[in-house]
Amino acid sequence: MDFKADDSGDVVKARADLDRAGSELERLRIDLDRLSLVCRAMYSLLQESAGLTEQDLLRRVDEIDGQDGQLNGRVRAAVQPCPECGRACGARQRHCLYCQHPLERLSAFD
Repeated sequence: MDFKADDSGDVVKARADLDRAGSELERLRIDLDRLSLVCRAMYSLLQESAGLTEQDLLRRVDEIDGQDGQLNGRVRAAVQPCPECGRACGARQRHCLYCQHPLERLSAFD
């Protein structure tokens, strides 16, 4: 593939962006592995202390998965109306995007 001389800056920037994305992906994989390990450890403690079974866990996963109306292996954050302007705001937002009014936190997980 032939590149013009003035394209070389774009190529260098694209390579740097690709390297950053690769580093970020690796960091996310490490974070995911660590969270998975912590979840397994927490569940093993619950099994020992409360006598829960794998079936108990699977039933609860399905129950929580279905709370957003879809059994798709994902949890979608709830939408709440802004108490000031009434516009829809995501549960992860701390302030309304439209009027900047502070929003109440609906869940510890959002």
